[in-house]
Amino acid sequence: MPNPLAPGSFFVSNVGSAASKGVEVEVSARPARGWDLFAGAGYNSAQFLSGSASGGVNVGGRHLPFTPDFTFNGGAQYSFEVAKDTTAYARAESVTYGRYFYNDANGAAQTAYTLANFRVGVRGKHWSAEGWMRNAFDTDYVPMAFPFGGLAPSGFLGEAGAPMTMGVTLGLRF
Repeated sequence: MPNPLAPGSFFVSNVGSAASKGVEVEVSARPARGWDLFAGAGYNSAQFLSGSASGGVNVGGRHLPFTPDFTFNGGAQYSFEVAKDTTAYARAESVTYGRYFYNDANGAAQTAYTLANFRVGVRGKHWSAEGWMRNAFDTDYVPMAFPFGGLAPSGFLGEAGAPMTMGVTLGLRF
């Protein structure tokens, strides 16, 4: 939470008690030579317990900030040998985050969003070269925001999520 007496600094305070319950499942499979498939899902119910207060406001029964209701991920990778000790691969994956709130009072939230990532590359015994793309569909999202009184039109100061990013990574292993 921002400290109004010292702009740019934040403080952490104890709100009270909370409970979190959830479940997570992951699966992976290799259905054919060179193919790897993977997926995961999680559900989380994290709430402040009755009697919890934040800044003098009763937050009992409200969701804990920055805890998504659910998460999903999945993807596939195909790899094949192109020469002795040299493997090429292509990978696609996505991750979905459910809605989560930015503060104890649940005054503002990030709606569910999905990010897609891709990569292609070649690996040798002691080297690698890879091209990659993160947030391939340029999804707009705000992963982090804090209440910031009258200094922001929405009442929250946030950080935009990374836009679509592309790059090349070269590596040497000794």
